[in-house]
Amino acid sequence: MSEATQDTSDAVRNGRNAAGAVKDAANAALDSATRKAGEVADKVKDVGNRAAGYVQDQYQHLSEHAHDAYEHAKDQAYDWEQSAENYVKRRPLQSLMIAAGIGAILALLWRRHD
Repeated sequence: MSEATQDTSDAVRNGRNAAGAVKDAANAALDSATRKAGEVADKVKDVGNRAAGYVQDQYQHLSEHAHDAYEHAKDQAYDWEQSAENYVKRRPLQSLMIAAGIGAILALLWRRHD
């Protein structure tokens, strides 16, 4: 073999070796990037799950608070209704006069508005 052929053969072999090394390095970089992307995805998923849990807990707390407030308001309205009913039963004439007075005031206000 001539020296030029040998040099060409060595250059081709070196080129193949270099291409193989580049391919191996690229595969290693790809594997590393894939692992890192998986780790990031797992962390994002974990944060999302914790945020969803927090939101769900807050919703439950607010829902319970709203239900308690509704029950309290309903009980208060029932107490007022019973109180008014008892007052009317004890003082029917006075209750009638109060209702008439309120009706007259509302009628005057309504007439003024028009």
